[in-house]
Amino acid sequence: EAADAGTFLHDALDAFLKRVKDLNCSWATLTEEQAAALQAKLEKVSGKKVLLTRRVDARVLGGLSVELDGKLFDGTVGGRLDEIRRRVTETVL
Repeated sequence: EAADAGTFLHDALDAFLKRVKDLNCSWATLTEEQAAALQAKLEKVSGKKVLLTRRVDARVLGGLSVELDGKLFDGTVGGRLDEIRRRVTETVL
């Protein structure tokens, strides 16, 4: 229960300060310049302060994915191929 209370307080503070946590996965480590540009773009889109968390994922072939405020934005090569596959399937059927 203490962990739940801590999570609740953290979430309440984030909401009060209008900030969101981001998790982005990429195929390679982002440079500081790339990370700053990504953070600025996410802050502009969300209208909130973004706490950027970076992670390299060997399963990502290229591109990056971003989870922001409970929404996944998939700009990975695999995600794009899945979208093409879905559209082709919908068109054929």
